[in-house]
Amino acid sequence: MKNTILPGLSLQVLVATTVGTLIVLALVFAENLDKSLETGRYALVGIGLLLVLTVLAATVFVIRLGSLRSIAQRLEYLLERYFHDASQVRSIPRGDECAQISFALQLLEESMDARERSERELRQQEQISASILRALHQSVVVADSRGCITLFSQGAEAMLGYSADEVVGKQTPMLFHDPDEVRKRAEELTEELCLPVVADTYTLIAKALATGQVDEREWTYIRKDGTRLTVLSSITVFFDDHGNVMCCCVATDMTERSRAMAEISRLANYDPLTQLPNRRLFHDRIHMAIIQARRKNAKFGLLMIDLDRFKPVNDKYGHSIGDMLLSAVAERMQKSLRESDTLARLGGDEFVAILPVIEEARDAAKVAKKIRRALCSPFDLTCDVTVSIDCSIGIAIYPDHGGDGDSLLKSADDAMYVAKSQGRTKVYFARGAVDTAVAKDDRQDDHLAANRRDDHHVEPLLWRPAYECGEETIDRQHKAIFTFCNSSILAIENGDISLAELPEIFARFISEAVSHFQYEESMLSRFGYPEPEFEAHRKQHQALHNQMKNLHRLALAREVSIDEVMLFIEWNNVVQHILMDDHEYFQFLKKALQQNQDSAETP
Repeated sequence: MKNTILPGLSLQVLVATTVGTLIVLALVFAENLDKSLETGRYALVGIGLLLVLTVLAATVFVIRLGSLRSIAQRLEYLLERYFHDASQVRSIPRGDECAQISFALQLLEESMDARERSERELRQQEQISASILRALHQSVVVADSRGCITLFSQGAEAMLGYSADEVVGKQTPMLFHDPDEVRKRAEELTEELCLPVVADTYTLIAKALATGQVDEREWTYIRKDGTRLTVLSSITVFFDDHGNVMCCCVATDMTERSRAMAEISRLANYDPLTQLPNRRLFHDRIHMAIIQARRKNAKFGLLMIDLDRFKPVNDKYGHSIGDMLLSAVAERMQKSLRESDTLARLGGDEFVAILPVIEEARDAAKVAKKIRRALCSPFDLTCDVTVSIDCSIGIAIYPDHGGDGDSLLKSADDAMYVAKSQGRTKVYFARGAVDTAVAKDDRQDDHLAANRRDDHHVEPLLWRPAYECGEETIDRQHKAIFTFCNSSILAIENGDISLAELPEIFARFISEAVSHFQYEESMLSRFGYPEPEFEAHRKQHQALHNQMKNLHRLALAREVSIDEVMLFIEWNNVVQHILMDDHEYFQFLKKALQQNQDSAETP
């Protein structure tokens, strides 16, 4: 550092002292000139001694001043180091050593005060950190560049069974790691990082060191007593003052978390009453069933199950008995299924079953029959409460009735809805699920896939307001077909219709049906039913008309029975077409009629 300090005070004091001494000597000499020589000699000796003492004092003073200059010079250098800002450096006193020393002492005092505050804050932070470490249930382990443990928290002691005295400065984290797991992880990291990773403590920090990010993953810890636990470990690396790598590992015992996650998953995916999969898990299962069926080019069945006569039980005995009944129903149905099948509760008294990998539709009908028989037996719920219920089941087959979960569920729900509308306690397949051979076999061996009651081929139909589309003529014609079916069924049961009369009766029905088809098509065309859907519906009408003509020809030749004709009318014309096919245009027609009415009301 270049010295910019002038002699200043030191040189001034030296000159002043010398001049003052000479003046004093001259005055003394002049005053005592006329005295005797002896007295003069004594005076001269005294003056000489005084001069010598003065010179010695001045010399000592100059030396001390030189030291003071050196000190001031050193202080100026330190002050320039202390201040990083050039504007602050200019505030340092110049040329006055005393002012510089005073300034430096003031800064020293301020620095000491600041240091004391910092030390107090540091001690406070250390106490806070120590309190946090004591309060943490997680294991916190810090290791130095050699891998030697330098910190072992109380949470680590509780988790692993070792005391801090046993491991700090004596062990590495490999003490409680599974060597095989570390070796496997080293191989994974060698491939992932394209760097050789040795299977030791370095394996634990390799990824965090390479990426600079927190490495979070599950590890197996081995406690002092040999038991194992799975932990979620978060490893970070940092550098000490000497540039050496340090690592900190915070590990959380996953045992309680796994239990909590399992409970959350159970609550989210399972019905709390019956412990069956709920709607959310059902959609996951059916999605997986579709994927597997596509991969294997196979079929699977979907059963929509709705309890009959459940509401009267719930109303009579209360919700507690109703809940007991639902649990018992779920247990019985579960026993009727295979382990690979999925039974889920969608809500209320509605259940659904997924039957993966079936050979043919008949297999699904067998399961449905088994479930229905299981639920027909009385339920002994308490010592004094015994109830009986039935169920209605709709069956859909993948991929015949839908290529995705929503369409399959809708097909099965529509079939179940038809089953309930026909007097309940029935099983119905979705439209087109069972071919003629299957239906014939089912009738012969009492399977439930053939759209009939167990003891009858046909049964009366119940008209419901939900079957109305809103267009007065169409609804009246649909209701007339229901009435024709019911009156014909009653006549058959009473023996009022003979085989000879069948062709004429069937011909009248065909005429009414064709007239209905024509009117329905005209209304749909008038309101602008989309062309693809309109053409598909028209083809359905044409196919039904052709089937009716063929059946009429067979009836004329007396090659079919009355039951077969009535079964065709009820199933093909009413159940499949009116209740299912026609239902496709209901929303469109209702909306179109409403818009037409609004337009008419607008002035």
